[in-house]
Amino acid sequence: MSRLTNTNTLGGLTLLAFGVVYLAVGAEYPLGTLRSMGAGAFPALLGWLIIITGAVIAARGMLQGGERFDVARRPLLAISAAIASFGLTMPLFGLAPAVLVSVALSATAERKFVPMRVATLSVFLIALGYLVFVTTLGMPMQLVRMP
Repeated sequence: MSRLTNTNTLGGLTLLAFGVVYLAVGAEYPLGTLRSMGAGAFPALLGWLIIITGAVIAARGMLQGGERFDVARRPLLAISAAIASFGLTMPLFGLAPAVLVSVALSATAERKFVPMRVATLSVFLIALGYLVFVTTLGMPMQLVRMP
């Protein structure tokens, strides 16, 4: 097994990359001093912690190995399609159809498709979304919209 294609090495390198990006974005804010920390102090600290954690995990993966990294294509495609469909459906048809379509698409990530589970989860998520976003937060979302 290759020491570069196991889950620990790739996960550590991914964390390391996120830490570098976090540091780069946080560099736009002033660090300040120890006595009076600026807006960039926390992102810098967090970025360095993520980089150190990622480096330790990647080094451990390179030295000890681990499970072989394998991409599950079906769930990856199903969840990506569900997220994209929500973003495309919501402005055109409203909250209820967007949730229904995205739940149905994400349910195809499993080999066994259970329509009753999709319907139950959709109704629950539509009610919860309406309660949280429309009723509680007062966001101007329509439950159903006809184009």
